[in-house]
Amino acid sequence: MKTPIRKINYNAAESSGPATIECEDGTVIEADRIVSTIPLGVLKHGDVEFNPPLPSWKVGPIQRLGYGVLNKVILVYKKPFWDQTRHIFGALRRPENVDSLDQVDYRSQRGRFFQFLDVTATTGLPCLVALMAGDAAVDTETALDDDLVREATEVLRTIFGQSVPPPLEVTVARWAKDRFSRGSYSSSGPSMLPTDYDTMAKPVGNLYFAGEHTIGTHPATVHGAYLSGLRAAGEVLSSLIGDIDIPTPLLVPTESQALKRKLLEEPKDPLGIYEEQVYYHTISQIGERPMPPEKLNVSAYRLYCATNQDAARERCQAGIRPGKRKGKAGPNEVRHMLSKMWKQTSPEEKKPFEDMVAERKAAFVVKLAEYERLAPQWDEQAVSVRAAYISEHPFVQPGMGEDGVAADGNEGRAIKQRRRKHVSYTENRMGVTRA
Repeated sequence: MKTPIRKINYNAAESSGPATIECEDGTVIEADRIVSTIPLGVLKHGDVEFNPPLPSWKVGPIQRLGYGVLNKVILVYKKPFWDQTRHIFGALRRPENVDSLDQVDYRSQRGRFFQFLDVTATTGLPCLVALMAGDAAVDTETALDDDLVREATEVLRTIFGQSVPPPLEVTVARWAKDRFSRGSYSSSGPSMLPTDYDTMAKPVGNLYFAGEHTIGTHPATVHGAYLSGLRAAGEVLSSLIGDIDIPTPLLVPTESQALKRKLLEEPKDPLGIYEEQVYYHTISQIGERPMPPEKLNVSAYRLYCATNQDAARERCQAGIRPGKRKGKAGPNEVRHMLSKMWKQTSPEEKKPFEDMVAERKAAFVVKLAEYERLAPQWDEQAVSVRAAYISEHPFVQPGMGEDGVAADGNEGRAIKQRRRKHVSYTENRMGVTRA
């Protein structure tokens, strides 16, 4: 498909059903489900029409999340003139008035060619990537390539001397002008809610969403976009075939590998090792015993503090009088400021955090009910599997054969299920223990 998308028709009521994608050249693509990886900037710009229109709970995060621009100027040279042992180096730009303490005098140079990345190892060519951030990134959208190259060369000559040559090739990224991006990546907007990234990830009927703007744990990153794609693919697959049973354990635990090595050594406690063999046979057949959900230790105040930690620290820093003391605000000061901010927060501002707590509590109740349902079933199965294994592989006292005759010819007997202590599978904080 080499044509831009004009319109997405989807089924908002169900996770399956007819859906179509209409392209600008008139092509219509039919599908059962659609995964949208449309960048947040394009969604904000309204370049793609959705039918039916996206619900208000989805439009809200699109409007509240920030979406900025960070542009790059890529410079290719005949040979390196910089220190190739350093992959990143920066430049401290000079203000218009070096004696000024007014921030306005520093604004014109702020964010302009302040950092250079050496990407020679990855491109195979002597290549530097210069960053343009903030207002400088916006200026890059309309600046001429020749002017940008001239400025970059001047900055590099202040670092490496007047012998720095002009580049052989230059490529300028102008992400805000790109109709397929409309910016670089998402950010925290001033009116953003703590749940906005999670809300962006939720499907609407048979329309699923992926992209760096849909993953709150790794936003604004390539790996975040990749992980969100895996998540969306899993959601689509689950809607097609249901939940996938994952074998347990998926990987052999480290302690299991240590046990295998132990079994190869001279056994010091034959009965104890036999019980370990019975246990690991059991979990190989029916998996580990279901774990109880972690105890819920969350409150609206805790979530508020986690979200506003930086804001509280900045307030503390702003309150330190010049010359009184140096250093950053201490943890106790930040905690006190967070408590003060929480008390001043309106009920409307507290509501998103209270809703998150209610949502987590509801999820905990569901997980606890699932655990209470599955744990007794596992215990029942474990008893049967254990009994079958002991019947087929009875414990034999060292020095005796399976026929009950000792190695010296004297009659003996197979010792079945003889224990020095009672064996049970009971849970503790770490899961299942053998006692």
